[in-house]
Amino acid sequence: MSRNAALRGQDVVLSVYFLDSTNAYIDPALDENGVSTLKLSLYPPGKDPRDAGTTSADAWVRGITLESSGEGPYANPARKVIRQQTGMYSYLFNIPSDCDLGSGYDRWEGVVDLEQLDETLYFVIVGGGSVGTTHFYENNMVIIKLRGNVGAEDGTILSSDYVWYFTTLYNPLYTSARRIQLDLGSIASDLPEDTINQAIFEASIEVEAYHIVTTVNSSKEVSMYNFARQQYVVCRTELILLEALMNKGVSVSDQVSKKLADLSVTRGGGSSAMSGILGKLDKCMEKWITVLQSGGVLGPGTSQKPSVAIKGSFDPDRPLIGRDWSTTNTYDPNGATPGANAKFRIAGTRRWKNSFRGSRWDSNFDD
Repeated sequence: MSRNAALRGQDVVLSVYFLDSTNAYIDPALDENGVSTLKLSLYPPGKDPRDAGTTSADAWVRGITLESSGEGPYANPARKVIRQQTGMYSYLFNIPSDCDLGSGYDRWEGVVDLEQLDETLYFVIVGGGSVGTTHFYENNMVIIKLRGNVGAEDGTILSSDYVWYFTTLYNPLYTSARRIQLDLGSIASDLPEDTINQAIFEASIEVEAYHIVTTVNSSKEVSMYNFARQQYVVCRTELILLEALMNKGVSVSDQVSKKLADLSVTRGGGSSAMSGILGKLDKCMEKWITVLQSGGVLGPGTSQKPSVAIKGSFDPDRPLIGRDWSTTNTYDPNGATPGANAKFRIAGTRRWKNSFRGSRWDSNFDD
């Protein structure tokens, strides 16, 4: 993070360099034990070590060296001062998440050219927000904006706002951007792939609404439905893209012309050609929509078979039609010859009948 601003609870890299009298980088001197005299202490906001009332007990961490992680409530045994190169040192500090906002202080000490140096630098601690994790779901667009005053670790800033975006996985997508690009040719050469995928996604949602019959009887019907769905989405996607380009005033039809001496031939281009393309796409969608609505039962250009119904065919009192005979076979009325005259009523009915009848002791016979 930038030294000038750091979030509570985040790491900040504190760097410093030492110069000699000729402004050349130099390492702090060693003491009588051969140990570097470099020392670092960190103080919270409101505890400037240069103030008379601040003591070493107020420090977050004190006495950090190349060999020691220092002492204090926020000392990290795994972190010490790091020598980057001659005269240049850094320390990685995790700012307490519950500290006050304001300026934190890093106090650097060392002996350079027989002179005891004691310099206090500062870094601004900001807060009010939080940094956490989030979940990316399908069909989302994520927009990221960085303000121009955002700085890098080396202190450079963007100088102007920077915005970019990305999309998560679209679902459903019943065709591919490559197929659309192949169909549209040069018309789609300048269209971003994400724009094409978004149009495919919209068409794929639309096609789901036309799936009226959801019960299929065979794998052939499933195959027909899937194929029709893909074809419809291709046509609908191309229609969405072409209409969008036309609304922006972009020419979306190529004109080809050839000239030989005084003979000139031109084809393509113009609004009439575009009307023809849009009309073909409409017919394509109309061709496949019946297949979609039937769940693949129908093919292109076909229709539903008519259904035949007989009113009252299951009415128990429905009169017999024909020679008015009853047979001796109660399970197959058309499979046997009539027996004798009898007044009878078939079980479950209310109507008595005088006709030929089989044995008076049939299971369906009542006096």
